[in-house]
Amino acid sequence: MICSAAVEHEVHPRIRTYQHSGNLGHCPHLPQPPMVLYEILEVDLVISDKTSGRVEPLSTETLLCLLYQYDLWLLVSPILSSFETGQTELAKSSQPGNYFVLMINPDLTYRLGKDPDHSQPLNLTVITRNTFFHQLHDSFAQTPRIYTMKLSSALCCVFATLTVAFPSDYLKIATWGVEGYAKDNPIGVTTGGKGGKTVTVTTAEQLVEAVKGNAPKIVKLKGKIVLPARLAVGSNTSLIGVGLSAHITGKGLNIYNGDNVIVQNLKITEILDNDCITIRNSTRVWIDHNEFSSDIDGGPDKYDGQVDIIRASDFITVSWNYFHDHWKSSLVGNDATFRDLDLGHLHVTYHHNYWRHMGTRGPAGRFGHQHIYNNLYEDFLYQAIHSRSDNQVLVEGNVFRGNTSEALSTYGLVIPMDSPNTCVCGDEELDGYANLGAKNDWGHAGVNITQKGNFYKADYKFKLTPLPLVPAVVKLGAGIGRIW
Repeated sequence: MICSAAVEHEVHPRIRTYQHSGNLGHCPHLPQPPMVLYEILEVDLVISDKTSGRVEPLSTETLLCLLYQYDLWLLVSPILSSFETGQTELAKSSQPGNYFVLMINPDLTYRLGKDPDHSQPLNLTVITRNTFFHQLHDSFAQTPRIYTMKLSSALCCVFATLTVAFPSDYLKIATWGVEGYAKDNPIGVTTGGKGGKTVTVTTAEQLVEAVKGNAPKIVKLKGKIVLPARLAVGSNTSLIGVGLSAHITGKGLNIYNGDNVIVQNLKITEILDNDCITIRNSTRVWIDHNEFSSDIDGGPDKYDGQVDIIRASDFITVSWNYFHDHWKSSLVGNDATFRDLDLGHLHVTYHHNYWRHMGTRGPAGRFGHQHIYNNLYEDFLYQAIHSRSDNQVLVEGNVFRGNTSEALSTYGLVIPMDSPNTCVCGDEELDGYANLGAKNDWGHAGVNITQKGNFYKADYKFKLTPLPLVPAVVKLGAGIGRIW
């Protein structure tokens, strides 16, 4: 079934029909049935980042690629009843046979041309299919449905100017599965508390009790919690924030001597004198779709790390997180005292994370192996990726924007801005190693590879986002509220 609303209710006559033949732009992953038609009115599309004010062109081909590859919907109804702009309530369309979803995301919008009567831009935002069906209390998408968001009548004609249609066969729920070392390792896939009891907590006391022990358990956190002490998270635990309000502050999380832990959809902010999350002597940990921030203006010593991975921890994935406004982000490995302990461990995957307005350590690694791909860096003041003390990194498909000083360095000097309590000239360590896989976009940032290593290829399968799509995809997918 192909939705034909764009043809039936066009505002302007410029309708373009795309027939996919298996090679659409940079997107090789689109479906390849005998015929898939995408009916789109020719309008000017841009990606607008509300935080930075940056506006980037978005081609129709790129939009289609984004929608299919990352299971997103941007489907617009031709006729809408009066409703206040910007609300997230979903309602039935008055046009039978059409199914539409308006996407929702607080930071990223699609701008569709101008209102022909009022000459005002219309901004539409994005939502994952999983979130959409969660809102509808419907677990399946096997049949076309007739839902849309209502806008005020003044915008109806503009709202009709873009229709992206998908056959019902491809309307499947999105999944954000684990990828990288937390999935592919000698122990097994990281599953967290799968199969265990589910409990919802709203207070610090409830949270402390809920994450204790090593029995499988799924702990859902609602609202803001101020922790009076570091939270000890036991093995076989999934700690998952609910909605957009799940927030931990005060003290952070310790994952010590554990195995099989998932932390998702949490905002963790302003943790004084320690890390937001410390992973020590632990295996199979997945840190996914969280937001970490503090106050970068306080300098490098006011706060410590956001996600630090130390003491022979292994098989970790850090994915789809939003790191911002902080000095020292993510350290892998301790100092030379623990060299013999760490060597042969510290296999960490970083992918599809969004680092914005940071100081150093995105990440900084010692003695281990980190696969760093498809991350977006904006305004990293000093060193972003720093491989030192015999550490190995494989760096591919990353994008650097804004005023990033050094995108990648293997020079062993720890600059004073990273560790100001050492020598005023910096702290000398051995150099690290770096290898480059798929092409990176360094922007205007420097790259200083003093020695190449032997980490040429990841020893697992993974899905690499095409480089031109990385900024849009990461901004669409990283942070909280994407998986709930």
